[in-house]
Amino acid sequence: PVNLVIRTIHPKLTNSETGRTLTVSEYDWPVAGREKVYFGFTFDYRWEIAEGTWIKQVVYNGKVIAEKKFK
Repeated sequence: PVNLVIRTIHPKLTNSETGRTLTVSEYDWPVAGREKVYFGFTFDYRWEIAEGTWIKQVVYNGKVIAEKKFK
């Protein structure tokens, strides 16, 4: 198994309850062998929706191995 980091670089998002602002969200994703991997970003709260450029990255050992930019 390998450990990937799934990173989303996005426009400024401010949590309406805590006031915390983010421009990067990421989480670890352990993957075994040639397992197919699906990941995404869900908009669970209104404050998570922002217009602008979003970048999705897959990071392995600190290096970006895949990237997709969209608006």
